Amino acid sequence: MANKVYGIDLGTTYSAISFINENNKAETIRNSDNEQITPSVVFFETPENIVVGRIAKESAKSDPDNVVDFVKRQMGTDWTFAYEGRDYKPEEISSFILKRLAGDAQKTDGHDVKDVVITCPAYFGDAERNATRQAGEIAGLNVVAILDEPAAAALHYAFRDGMTSEGKNRAAIVYDLGGGTFDVTVVSIEENNVRIVCTDGDHRLGGKDWDDRIVKDLMSDLENELGESSENCNWNDPETSYDLRFSAENAKKTLTNRETAKVRVVCDAGRVNVDYTRERFEQSTSDLLERTVEFTRNVLNMAKEKGIDRIDDFLLVGGSTRMPMVAERIRREFEAELGCAPQSFDVDEAVAKGAAWFGYCQTIKVLLDDKAKEAGKESFDDLSDAEKKDVAADVAAEQGVSDEYLLEAGNTSITTVATKSYGIRALDKTGTPVVHNMIFRQTPTPVVVKQSFRAKDAAAPAVELRVFSSNDTSVDVPLDQCEELGVAELILPPGMSAQTPVEVTFDLSPEGALKISGTAAGSEVHAEFKAETGMSADEVQEAKERSKDLVVE
Repeated sequence: MANKVYGIDLGTTYSAISFINENNKAETIRNSDNEQITPSVVFFETPENIVVGRIAKESAKSDPDNVVDFVKRQMGTDWTFAYEGRDYKPEEISSFILKRLAGDAQKTDGHDVKDVVITCPAYFGDAERNATRQAGEIAGLNVVAILDEPAAAALHYAFRDGMTSEGKNRAAIVYDLGGGTFDVTVVSIEENNVRIVCTDGDHRLGGKDWDDRIVKDLMSDLENELGESSENCNWNDPETSYDLRFSAENAKKTLTNRETAKVRVVCDAGRVNVDYTRERFEQSTSDLLERTVEFTRNVLNMAKEKGIDRIDDFLLVGGSTRMPMVAERIRREFEAELGCAPQSFDVDEAVAKGAAWFGYCQTIKVLLDDKAKEAGKESFDDLSDAEKKDVAADVAAEQGVSDEYLLEAGNTSITTVATKSYGIRALDKTGTPVVHNMIFRQTPTPVVVKQSFRAKDAAAPAVELRVFSSNDTSVDVPLDQCEELGVAELILPPGMSAQTPVEVTFDLSPEGALKISGTAAGSEVHAEFKAETGMSADEVQEAKERSKDLVVE
């Protein structure tokens, strides 16, 4: 039996882990609190004992200085959390969440979690993706892949009634509003290919921002009721702040099913009871919702330009889509136009389950390739149709599934898109330095692009290939609107003609890793650009060693 590959949704506010069970269904593993999702909250109880989940979240009321939440928003940055003389980076803190998920899977169901697919927002760049992978490594996991969250949700959508098959070709829009991030993606399912058509989002827009608006309203109500100033209320006190945040989150959840939530607001200046209504909540947060509608409209327009002429399903994913205002606003804006109503789709578990499906498909592909090698071929794809059937039958018998089912799993593929544009510093027709884009945002990956340039000074000993990224899809973009990723120096041969071209090649992987090469008159340079933020290899190894002695519960 092949090793299981587990799917992990490493979320901003909640995380989950899933696998494909013996009945070939995606199943979420309950944690030791008998819950399907685990709060992504970390409490440093002692340097040797880390608490993750519900108890950690509750500890924020009494010991807020030692609690970390929303760490996903810091992935790929230089942010650190100081505790007992040590600075913890987002990767290491996230690893504690992963260790809790894997540990609970062992305790509750006897799962030995080693190989995992971890998800991230589609618009995460190389820095955030690398940080996510490092978190898994520190937790002692083998990270098979970093998978886009909408691609994972699309896989679960495609497989919800079993494997994909001919005749199930559909297009869907995945509207994913989580606790801390938002993305919206159009996916096309064509037989066994799940293709990301286009995607967009905001990694700082999520349910937390709705909570913050409630907090602001409640603070205003107390100050008005008591006639106090903000200074006298001491809203910045950590215990007061956390208590208010908890009250706001609970009020939001109450308003999912009721028109009014009763909230007690407490600060140094006193306390008041507030009847907080759904109507007021929706008014206070309407601009946040409109931002998601704007993103959705833009993505739909991009999809039309890319040949998607219909949307079959409008899927609402992420816990924050439970707010009644979301489905109602989407229905009002898009139902008549698209001919389909928004539907809540396994909002808490879809991403983790889809990641598990991806891991399962990758495992089957490896098994088929291994069998093909036994038959003297390089891979399963090199076999004849008759040989494929024989090999698939052997593997299917070993795995206890039908030949047809196994072949569909082995043939399933994911096509993603570039989440940024990538270009090189060049001079435009006026001689002004610009970033000349070679790979454009929303281009399917992997992608390789080659272009020829002229060296400004052929007599120079070398030319610098300066690489930039941006969100702009124009051919030439001002330098100040781009982020520099790095420099590769190409040594020029002596006496090179001014007309000799410098050929530059960009190679972008599905996970966002960019490789560049340059050639000129026989000289070559190769470089791989990775974000400089995050943890070094030595820091990751040190964190892994520390992790071995930690108790994470």
